[in-house]
Amino acid sequence: DGWEAFVDSAPDATMMHRWVWRDVIAQAYGHRTFCLAAHSGGRLRGVLPLTLVAGRMLGRQLVSMPFLDYGGGCVAGDRDAERELVRAATQMAHAERAVLVLRHAEERRLEIPVSLEKVSMLLDLGDSEEALWRRLPPERRNRVRKGQRHGLVASVGGASSLSAFYDVLATNMRDLGSPVHHRRFFAAVMEHVGQDARIVLVQDEGRPIGAAVMLLHRQTISLPWVSSLRSSFKKSPNQVLYWEAMRWGIGSGYRILD
Repeated sequence: DGWEAFVDSAPDATMMHRWVWRDVIAQAYGHRTFCLAAHSGGRLRGVLPLTLVAGRMLGRQLVSMPFLDYGGGCVAGDRDAERELVRAATQMAHAERAVLVLRHAEERRLEIPVSLEKVSMLLDLGDSEEALWRRLPPERRNRVRKGQRHGLVASVGGASSLSAFYDVLATNMRDLGSPVHHRRFFAAVMEHVGQDARIVLVQDEGRPIGAAVMLLHRQTISLPWVSSLRSSFKKSPNQVLYWEAMRWGIGSGYRILD
């Protein structure tokens, strides 16, 4: 309860700092998880979730957080607490013969190597669907209209859409020659994240051709897993999918699309 309360109040918290990911990752893959917390005077000052992942390509890594876009220390601006958390994580990584990987959303002044290979793209949704539509580039609006002319229908649902989502994702990853998460990973996400995880589906005459998992945190919608069938690209399912996520987000009180 203390962990979740701290994450709920900390300005630098993300969806990926929530305690539930410990259960998701353990249930789906059985990886060892570690939840470091900094305390002082009986007060929680910072948290750092970590997971030990070992693979043939990347070796052993102690990651915050694996399979997700963000992580690292959540400290509400308390840099002393952050340094202590990172020091403890560094010692743990050394003991586990692993590389420490912290996925911070912004620059942190820490004495560890930094990679700038990944970029976050945030869109301010505003509070009006009509105003957002006018702000979109004409090419994007044309592609959304194209999908609608082809009869594509988009909707937002819950765990009942999991099989449809996974079938689209697995098919697309197979076509790309890329490994895909096990179905049980997404089942665990929908189970443990609950109402803060939704599924967007795009259907063509009742057949799912585009799908995404949305994660909801404060005023932000994240779409870490999105796929459309390559055989349907000419109908612009991805554009219809993103527009549905945007308009649903505005109608539901969210203001940022990640």
